Amino acid sequence: MKFPAITAAVLTSTALALSAAGQEPWTLVGVGDTQVLVQSEAGGQVFYDNMQWVADHYTDYNIAFVTQLGDIVQDGGYGSPGTPAPTTNNAQQWERANNAMSLLDATPVGWGTLAGNHELDWVDVRPGLIPGSSWWSSANPGTPVPPSGFEIWKTYFGPETTGHYDGMSQFGGAADNDVDTYFVYDGGGREYLHLHLQVDIPDESLAWAQSVIDAHPGMPTIISTHVFEGTQFGPPNHPYLSGPGRNSANEIWDELITGNDQVFMVLGGHTGQALHQTRTNDAGNDVFTIVQDYANDDRTGTIEGWIRLYEFDEENGVIHVRTYSPTLGIYRTGSAHAFDLPIDFADRFGPVPEPASGALLLAGLALLRRRR
Repeated sequence: MKFPAITAAVLTSTALALSAAGQEPWTLVGVGDTQVLVQSEAGGQVFYDNMQWVADHYTDYNIAFVTQLGDIVQDGGYGSPGTPAPTTNNAQQWERANNAMSLLDATPVGWGTLAGNHELDWVDVRPGLIPGSSWWSSANPGTPVPPSGFEIWKTYFGPETTGHYDGMSQFGGAADNDVDTYFVYDGGGREYLHLHLQVDIPDESLAWAQSVIDAHPGMPTIISTHVFEGTQFGPPNHPYLSGPGRNSANEIWDELITGNDQVFMVLGGHTGQALHQTRTNDAGNDVFTIVQDYANDDRTGTIEGWIRLYEFDEENGVIHVRTYSPTLGIYRTGSAHAFDLPIDFADRFGPVPEPASGALLLAGLALLRRRR
């Protein structure tokens, strides 16, 4: 059987097409604090619909990954502060959160979540706390909350105790605590390392995260952690939780971020704010630090369910950040919710690796030219 002759022009055009395809913009979805959504059936449905929107539109937006930034429930493992377990086990909120995130298991989109302060087995419990009282303010920061563990969180989202990550190609591994995780995924032909680290990243988690970064030298790295950017309820100078080894945002910056040039973005929630800034690391390069927490908006009566779309447009050297409500079908306006982050990925991290198929075509092209 004779096959049509493969010409140099065909090889060249095909290789260029593959190369261009590798540069297509891709999207990272950020899901902030969903603690208000899961407190009601209507809110839980909005959370579910948001993840259904991702499942329905991941090809339209070229969605590579979804990161949930903590406070996925309101009342932790055992309900409100001061109430005894297990009579008030907070199963309903956990089930709503789990049902929503589980929608992504049937898609090729990778996803991760992390432990915030509202995932604690006992939320905001400290000596003298009156259940339901507000104890932290900018004027009186109060006594930090002692950590009580994340055992209930693990039963729903722990990498070693659930099946969420079984067969997920993007899942890289977990720390021994069964809380902190990392993922490696493809975005526009480039591999990204994405760490999900618990609230007030404790010393042992910082050490584990550094070991993961060391095992992936030079790979563009994103860190999701519950408390980092912002100015309320801890950051930047104080951890939210007490106990040995807990770290403030400033300490996390000094210990993990500024000395690792491959870390270019840090995402968080917690503070009830929508803020972003660009910091300069030890190498003189930009690090984008961002908080998205729209939970207070969902307390006003209208459940809006805002999520973030981070579109990485490497060809044009920019990350387009937009805030979208699948429920309302609109984008949120204003500079706190819609902004661009300039970054030259090729200059900082090198060119996008040649796709294997493109490399083979180029090799064939070179061989064809030598034979002519």
